[in-house]
Amino acid sequence: MARPLVSGEDPALSSNITDPGGTTVTLMWFLLASAWALWALLAKVPVIPVGIMDIGLIGVAAAYFVSTELVAANVYAARITSWEMLGMECCFFAVRQATIRHQEQKIIFNALLATAFAVVVFGLYQYFWEMPTLREQYGNNIEKLKKDFIEQSSGSIDPDNNFLDQLRNRVMQTHIYSTFSHPNSLASFLALMLPCALAIPFAAFLDNRRKILLPLSLVMAGAFIYALWANFSRGAMGSIAIVLTVSGCLYYWRGYPARRKWLLILFPIICIIALIIWKTNILSGMFKKESSGGLSARVDYWQGTWRMIEKSPLLGVGPGNFANTYPRYMNESALEKIKDPHNFALELWSSAGIAALVLFAIVIVILFHRLLMHHDSEYSGIQNEDIIPPWICYLGGMLGLLIAFVLRIEYKQSSDLIQESIGALLRTAGWFIAIGVLENITISRNWMSKILLAGLIAMLLNLCVSGSVVFAAVMVPFWVVAALAWNISTPESKIQGLKPAWVLPVVTGVSGFFLVVIFLPLANAYTLGTQAIQNGQIIATMAPDRKNETKLERLRTKVLAPLQQASALEPQNPRWNLLLGNWYPVAFFEASRIGDNQALIFGNASLQELDKAAKSNRESIEPALAKAQIRTLYAESNKNQAVNQYLDAAQALRQALPFDPFEIKIHYQLANTLWKAYQADPKRPNRNEIRSESLKHAKEAFRLDAIFSNSPRNLTDRQRSIINGIIAGKEQPSS
Repeated sequence: MARPLVSGEDPALSSNITDPGGTTVTLMWFLLASAWALWALLAKVPVIPVGIMDIGLIGVAAAYFVSTELVAANVYAARITSWEMLGMECCFFAVRQATIRHQEQKIIFNALLATAFAVVVFGLYQYFWEMPTLREQYGNNIEKLKKDFIEQSSGSIDPDNNFLDQLRNRVMQTHIYSTFSHPNSLASFLALMLPCALAIPFAAFLDNRRKILLPLSLVMAGAFIYALWANFSRGAMGSIAIVLTVSGCLYYWRGYPARRKWLLILFPIICIIALIIWKTNILSGMFKKESSGGLSARVDYWQGTWRMIEKSPLLGVGPGNFANTYPRYMNESALEKIKDPHNFALELWSSAGIAALVLFAIVIVILFHRLLMHHDSEYSGIQNEDIIPPWICYLGGMLGLLIAFVLRIEYKQSSDLIQESIGALLRTAGWFIAIGVLENITISRNWMSKILLAGLIAMLLNLCVSGSVVFAAVMVPFWVVAALAWNISTPESKIQGLKPAWVLPVVTGVSGFFLVVIFLPLANAYTLGTQAIQNGQIIATMAPDRKNETKLERLRTKVLAPLQQASALEPQNPRWNLLLGNWYPVAFFEASRIGDNQALIFGNASLQELDKAAKSNRESIEPALAKAQIRTLYAESNKNQAVNQYLDAAQALRQALPFDPFEIKIHYQLANTLWKAYQADPKRPNRNEIRSESLKHAKEAFRLDAIFSNSPRNLTDRQRSIINGIIAGKEQPSS
C-alpha cells in the first residue's frame, strides 16, 4: 500500500545517482513474501498454488532477464528493471495469499481505495497551494531556480539554460502529480481507482444504516473527479469515459431487454456526435489547458518505436534501454526524447521482444476472461467466523503510512522535511477518513469484482497512450487490484491449498539474492556517492592556496576515494564511471595549479573512466559528450596541445552523433570544436578539411534548429551567433 506514496520512476536510470527508493519497495515485497512463507510454514497454513497467472508473469519477467543478458547495451539498468518485473509477480502472489476470504478482500479493497484518496488529497493540496507557490517563487526568477535545483540535487547536476527553461516550464504547468514523479503515472493510478470511488456513493445509498455515509462518499468521489481534471490527462479522461459508457450500456442492455432498441438507435447517434466534436474541435475551450503532447506527438513516438522494433523484433533492445536507443530512430521533427513509447504493447515488444508481449497479452486475456465470466453472488456479505478486529486494519494503515513517509524522506534533503511532514499529515488524515467511511459500507463480491474490472480496463486503455508497464509505481497497484479481483472471482470452496514447505526456500532464496547482490550494493554506493558529491561541491568553492595541498588532498580522500568505492560496489553501473570521469579533471587542474607531478595521472584516469562508462552503456552519448568537454578544457589550458585536444574532442562527438543524429546541440558542438581546431594551427596540412566538416555540421545545426520554435531543443541566441560566425568565416567567434 505504500508504493503509490513513493517517488522515483527512472527505468532507464538516467539520473546522475540512482535513487534506491523504488528498489527499496521491491525489496519489501520480497521480504514480505518471505515473512509470510515462514509464518505459513510454522502455522501450517495452506498456500494457494501457483496458477496460470503467476506462470505468465514469471514468464514475462524471464523474457526481460533473457533480453537483459543477451542484447541490453546497459546491463545494469536492464537488470534493475527486470527485477522490478519479478517484484510485480511477487506482489501478485502475495496479495492472492492474503485475500482468500471475503473479509480479507474487503479490508484490502478498503485500504487500496483509502490510499488512493490519500494520494488525491495530496494532489489537491499541490494544486491549490504548493504549485501556485512554486510558480510565484520561480516564475520570473530563473537564477533562484538554478540555485535551489543544484542544492536539491546535491550538486550532481549542473543545469544549462535549456534545461532550466524546461524545468521552469514544468514548474509553471498546473498538471498535478501528487506523490508520483510524473503526471502520467498519477493519471494511470486515478484511472485504476476512479471506478471504485464512483461506486462507493451508490453502495452508501443502498446501505441506509448511517445517513452520514452518503454525503461523505460523495465528497470522496468528487475529490477523485476533480483530481482527474487537475491532472488533466486526456488519455485517462477518455479511458474512464469509455469504461463508464460501455458499462452503462451493458447494464441497460441486460436490465431492460425490452428497451434494447433505444440503445441500437442511440449508438450511431453518439458516434456521429463524437465524430463532429473531433472534426470541429468545438470542445477545445474546455481542454485549452497546456498539455505536453497529443495524438500527433504519440504518432511520432510510435513511428520511432516501430523502427526500433523492426531492427530487434525478437529480443528488443533490453529493459530500461529504450531511452538511450530511441533517439537513433525518432523522427527528426519529434519534439521530445522519451523514456517510454507511451503504449504498453510497443514498450513490451521494444524492450524485451515479442515473447514478453505475447506472454503479457495472454495474462491479460486470462485475467479479463475470468472477471468477465464471473457472476457469483454467493458471498454477498461479511462472514461471521474469525472476524478480524478493526484495530488491526488501523494498525496496518498506520504502519503503511509510516513506511511511506520514511521512504519518501530517506533519500531527500533535510530541508524537505517540513514540506514532507505536511504532506504526510494530509495523506494520513485522508487515509483514516476514507477508511472510516469504507469500513461501514457493505459491498458484495460480485459488485466489487465488476468495479475492480472496470478500473483495470480503464488503466490498460490509458496505458495504450500514456505511462509505462515498467514503472513499478504504476503497475504494482495494477497487479494488487488484479490479484484481489482474481480471488474475488474464485469461491473459497474451490480454493485448494498446497503444503507451504516448498514456498519458503524459493521465496527466501530469491529475496536473499536480491538483497545481497542488488539492493545492498546499490544503497551503499548511493550513500558513498551522495556524500562524495556534497563534499566535492564544498571543496570546489574553497579559495586557492599555494602554500599547501589541502584542496587536492581533500579531493582525493573526500571525493575520488568514495566514488571509487561506489564503483567497486557496482562495477557495471556506468554512473560511477561518469562521475569519476567528471571529478578527475577537477583534481587534474588543481594538481596542475600547484605543480603536482601526478596531474597527468588524474587527466588520464578521467579518460579511462569515461571509456569504462562507454563500455558499460554502449549506446549512451554521455561518456562521449563528457570526454569532448574534458578534451576541450585540456585544449584551453594548454595552447601547445590545443589542436590535438580539439580534434580528440571532435572525435568523441563523432562517436556520439550516430546514437543521436538529430540532436542540434551535438552538431553545434562538433562545428564549434572543429572550428577551434581549424583556428588553433594555421599551418596544419588538412586544415581545409577540418573547416569543411565544421561548416557541414554548422549548416546541419541551423537546418534542425529551424524545425522547432521555442523548444528546449533549439539553440540559444549565443549559440546561433557562434554558428553564424563559423559560416561567415570569422576568425574569432566567441566561445
